[in-house]
Amino acid sequence: MKNAGKLVSTWMASVLVLFLTYGMFLRMHYSLDSYASFYESNADMQLQSARYLHYLIGTLLLKWGINRVVYQALFTMVLIFSLSWVTARLTELINSIINSEKRVVKGLIWLSTVIGVANVFLLEWFLYPETTLFYSCAMVFAIEAVLAAVEKTGLRRYILSLSFLLLSLFSYQAAMPVFMIYYLTVILVSNHFEATKKAIRESLTGIGIGFTGSVILVLIQKMVAAGGREANLDIKNIINNVKVLLVYQKDIWKDQLGFWPKYVLFFLSVLLLIIIMIQVKKHTNYKAFCFLLLILCINYAIVFAPHLITKELWLAERTVVGFWSFVSSLCLLVTFIVDKYQNKIRFYVFVGLVLMVGINMVYIWKIGYNHIKSNENDRDYIAAIQEAIEDYERDHGVEIRNIATCKDDNFEYVYPGIKYARYDTNVKCFCVDWGDVTALNYYTGRNYQKVEMDESIYHSFFEGRDWNSFNALEQIIFQGNTVYICFY
Repeated sequence: MKNAGKLVSTWMASVLVLFLTYGMFLRMHYSLDSYASFYESNADMQLQSARYLHYLIGTLLLKWGINRVVYQALFTMVLIFSLSWVTARLTELINSIINSEKRVVKGLIWLSTVIGVANVFLLEWFLYPETTLFYSCAMVFAIEAVLAAVEKTGLRRYILSLSFLLLSLFSYQAAMPVFMIYYLTVILVSNHFEATKKAIRESLTGIGIGFTGSVILVLIQKMVAAGGREANLDIKNIINNVKVLLVYQKDIWKDQLGFWPKYVLFFLSVLLLIIIMIQVKKHTNYKAFCFLLLILCINYAIVFAPHLITKELWLAERTVVGFWSFVSSLCLLVTFIVDKYQNKIRFYVFVGLVLMVGINMVYIWKIGYNHIKSNENDRDYIAAIQEAIEDYERDHGVEIRNIATCKDDNFEYVYPGIKYARYDTNVKCFCVDWGDVTALNYYTGRNYQKVEMDESIYHSFFEGRDWNSFNALEQIIFQGNTVYICFY
């Protein structure tokens, strides 16, 4: 009962912090996929991405008439509650292992786990309101897989942990590194960094569970053969992905893809690593030091491992949330060291963790503001297009039913004044061909059908053109009941 009370208290504290961090996304907002999702008649698309739990729940929601875009505030709260739950579960697990009576140490553990869920990468999960429910499942099951692997014994340990991990993978594959990183971190802490046979055996257990779950996922994906994002095991593809990932490291450590102050996180992470390395080398043996280095390398590599076998490498923030789990794990390791060896630096560690949480929170607000502003610009752009369509319909007595779209020669993916934009974050809804006409339908209440762009229309009016603002006379061409639009 006492442990349950502590869990609830930690959960409530986490809800408060995460509500403060992500609460702004309880208002209506939209991703590139939201408009298409609003008109979704089946969840078959999720089969192409091997998100089988996503498919099952999505199918049930459609059957029950629950539109995920319409009910996004409810599912956003579910994500906040879920992230708070995994924060509480991890906090209490690490607390039970470190078993410190110092309040500051317990606070450091909690802050360390908060960093793993309140950050500028996981933020993108909130920017896709139609999928927040499935991100919730992915994260909760990943952490439950950790606890099952740590707390259970015998065959039950493997079966239960693997089952939870598969449910996580069937929701969203990017949560797999979260499982691996926290599990191996727990093993390091519980074994006091010592490279004992028990520690090595337990580490291999977690790696085995993660590997088995991944193999099962790939095999099922191959059998289902839904024509989607199948794994590509070609050696040339893997080598090319490795090259891209190595180049990517500069941007991710420099300023978190433009979402953090330059070099601040790099500096803080280096300090954490130095503290860990010095203390482990000082208080353990060479074997333990090498074991620590190996685990840290595995934890960092696993963040990007799923990208090695993807056909088309797309390193959007939502796919590398494990990066912040890695940073969180460094904070947890330092907290253990502070409690065991270096009480004198705990104040500075506390300040560093608060700084991390604070910077993430401020930048989440900034990015969120830009996201909502970009949505408003989409709505205004569509209103201008609709006004031109209605003028034509009124003047010619024709009802427009079809829309064909294209982009000008130097299409601007981001509106002027939108500062925080990278990959799919805060870009125009017209960036993707599945989001432009559905967005028009969403805001106008019409039922336009998307058709192919007429080549003669394109060559005559749009080819080689480049606009910097909306011009209805030049960017919109009418022909019968069809309108041809070139987005600037």
